[in-house]
Amino acid sequence: MHSARLRVGPAVGVAALALSAALAAEVEPTAVRVTDVAVFKHGYGFVLAEGQAKTSDGWVTFAETPQASLGTLWLYSPQTGVSVDRVVAEVQEIKQSRRAENLEGLVQANIGATVTVRGQGNGQVWRGTLQEPIMGADPNYYGRQPAPVSPDDAAIWAAVPPRPDVPPQTLAFLVVRTRDGDQFIPRNIVRDITIHGETNREAQVAKPKQVLSARLVQGSQTFSGKAPIGLAYLAKGLRWIPAYRLQLLPDNQLRMQLQGTVINDVADLDDSRLHLVVGVPNFIQQDNLSPLSLQVAWTRLSSYFAEAQMDPRRRDMLSNAMMTQVAMPGMMGGGMAGYAEAEPTVPAPVMPVTGESVDELFFYEVPNVTLKRGARAGVAIFEETLPYEDVYLWKELDDRDYWRRWSSSYNPPSSTGSPDADALAQEAKKPKVWHALRVTNTTRQPWTTAPAMAVRDWQPISQTMLLYTPIGGEVDITTTMAPDILTERIEEETDRKRKALRVSGTDYDLVTVRGEVTVTSHKAAEIRLIATRELRGSVQEITEDGKAVKLGDAPARLDPMTRLTWDLRIAPGEARKLTYMYTIYVPM
Repeated sequence: MHSARLRVGPAVGVAALALSAALAAEVEPTAVRVTDVAVFKHGYGFVLAEGQAKTSDGWVTFAETPQASLGTLWLYSPQTGVSVDRVVAEVQEIKQSRRAENLEGLVQANIGATVTVRGQGNGQVWRGTLQEPIMGADPNYYGRQPAPVSPDDAAIWAAVPPRPDVPPQTLAFLVVRTRDGDQFIPRNIVRDITIHGETNREAQVAKPKQVLSARLVQGSQTFSGKAPIGLAYLAKGLRWIPAYRLQLLPDNQLRMQLQGTVINDVADLDDSRLHLVVGVPNFIQQDNLSPLSLQVAWTRLSSYFAEAQMDPRRRDMLSNAMMTQVAMPGMMGGGMAGYAEAEPTVPAPVMPVTGESVDELFFYEVPNVTLKRGARAGVAIFEETLPYEDVYLWKELDDRDYWRRWSSSYNPPSSTGSPDADALAQEAKKPKVWHALRVTNTTRQPWTTAPAMAVRDWQPISQTMLLYTPIGGEVDITTTMAPDILTERIEEETDRKRKALRVSGTDYDLVTVRGEVTVTSHKAAEIRLIATRELRGSVQEITEDGKAVKLGDAPARLDPMTRLTWDLRIAPGEARKLTYMYTIYVPM
């Protein structure tokens, strides 16, 4: 026989008890294994999980309640003639044996033991049998919310449901049965407790457990026995991030490799099939949790799924390019490179990957994937060798401010006063010529939008964005600027007809403008240059077999939006002049 004495300090927090709702219940749940996952780039995955269920009066329970988007959680049985007719989600109080870690736990574990309790101050002593204690509301509960210490912690705490109006219960009075009767001892005056005899350190604690149950029927009768059971649901916390490696080979050959980094914050994968989705997903209730999930917010997701905390400009571009298949404007010149997802992919051996089209989506299939929840993996998707053509792209967009530009009251920006600085500023404004790889998709799968790293003999050349390219489509993959190809554009007014048009009381002059673009190549071999000039006005003439197309941009304006294009072959050292003439109405 021996005694254990506990010295009691100030009241300890119970915040940990408030977060223990996810502890598993001691039931016989049906274990399911994830067989298939369709993973989208925007952070959601559609999960299929199946297992063998043993029914009790037709009911089966599951080891875990999935967090599913509203309207996407479906339970089913693959067995012919067996179906699910009812699903119930509830929170049950489950008794669990747990090692006592504080005074409350030790008191609960040792009810009926002989104890000696000493008080503070005057040292009063109570000796007797420990009874069921009296619990009360924790007075410090609302002041104990832990402060986030990292962005991930902040995301987790932001997702924790609001605290209830009634604080959780904590130890308020010890009850000791003495010769004189039951003594109710306030906890805050207790100095220490001695437990005489063996001290039990295992307490039976009631813990809330989320339980998902389903009833199986066969026809109109309750099903009895064993049957396969499955769950299907859409959940936030699965994402794949694509990335290309473009290896430039001799004779204008290109080895294209696509890899995907898979982020899994949803469920353990064990020899599962991944279906990496290419396309624009449309799930209208994806951000709303199903009531069957018994949650009010998505919880415990990494920062990869907290888009609201990202820089808005970067977030929007990722939404339109990395996370869907929408081609962004202004992409020539690698304009997206600064906003491409920087998550590195893990090198993986190239493996044959099949795929299939379903409506407007394409699914890359990756078999035999084992990945724990919270883990990341890099998977090889495909590798192809393709021919490419070197092309050079020059593009200048419309000024959009022609009325000011041709107005007599327009004053251009003043000089900096430094000839060198002015020259550099003017040079920086000029559109540059970009080298691009023109590739036709002759593979059996579309190419998803993703950053592409170009290398030659493992020497880095550039990283740019490869835009979505369907099977049979053609794409220009920009690499670097071409400083050996120089361009110069000059425009001048050649004629002005005063008051040529009057609209709604406003007089307009008709201005004729002559433009000239000079392209000089200092490359060692002949090049193919595709030049594009967009302007506001009606084109009257164009040289060098150029084409002028009126666009539908702002058709209510007096002057149309026009795109001029030239497709040229330029020899080494040659200078080509591209001229055009157009008219534009300018208000007086």
